[in-house]
Amino acid sequence: MVVMPLGLSVLETLEHLCRAMYCTQLLATPKQWLEDTFINPVCDDVALFMTRMSGLFLLCIKCNALTVQLASPSSSAELKPTYALVAGGTWASALVMTYLYRNSMKKTAYHANVFLQTAFGCSFIMAALKPMQQV
Repeated sequence: MVVMPLGLSVLETLEHLCRAMYCTQLLATPKQWLEDTFINPVCDDVALFMTRMSGLFLLCIKCNALTVQLASPSSSAELKPTYALVAGGTWASALVMTYLYRNSMKKTAYHANVFLQTAFGCSFIMAALKPMQQV
């Protein structure tokens, strides 16, 4: 069992790092993110606003999750299987959404999303099913 400096598992740490990168892209460079991700992106003010709002809400969720994980190590340990199940389900749902919109996405963006969503989804679900081990 490998635990990172803040008491998070390697999986949790990697997810926080990836989510921070994603939030930064959505908030700081929404036009570039849309153009890099979609085949025919709409980059009007509404699309940029919604992309930035998504990034803001994801950042809020990220900070809330990190706060709960770091607040109390003992209660956090009890919640890890539930947290892992919710995270795994969320990543699996994102994978389904990506598949449904695959024809709108550039191939490299599609493959990168499928890889990360599958890796995180499976890893978190495995962690939820084996709560005594940290992935």
